[in-house]
Amino acid sequence: MPKTHCQISMSAQKVKKLHEILIFADLSDQKISVLHIAVVTILIGAILLIVGLVQLKPGADASQYKFLLIFSGLFTTLIGILMAIIRCCLLPWVIKRRQRRSTPSTPGLLMTA
Repeated sequence: MPKTHCQISMSAQKVKKLHEILIFADLSDQKISVLHIAVVTILIGAILLIVGLVQLKPGADASQYKFLLIFSGLFTTLIGILMAIIRCCLLPWVIKRRQRRSTPSTPGLLMTA
């Protein structure tokens, strides 16, 4: 039996919102999310990698920096991917685990030894 609109909205209210990790939140009114930093890092790494790969063509202007550009692009992209994995996979798991530890498994019963 499909869920009605009322049942869907009630189940959506039960979902707990995960807290977003913000950088520089105390310094100014602008808040930067860790996920935004991860995505921008991946994009910068991809740009550096593409520029480095273009320099592999014979007669390129910055051919002496081609390997520096390629390796810095790879490193930056990997750092961004690692940050995104930590933020999207590991952090929600840790938050859910802490919430499970803080709430009792059977709220009405007291644990006695």
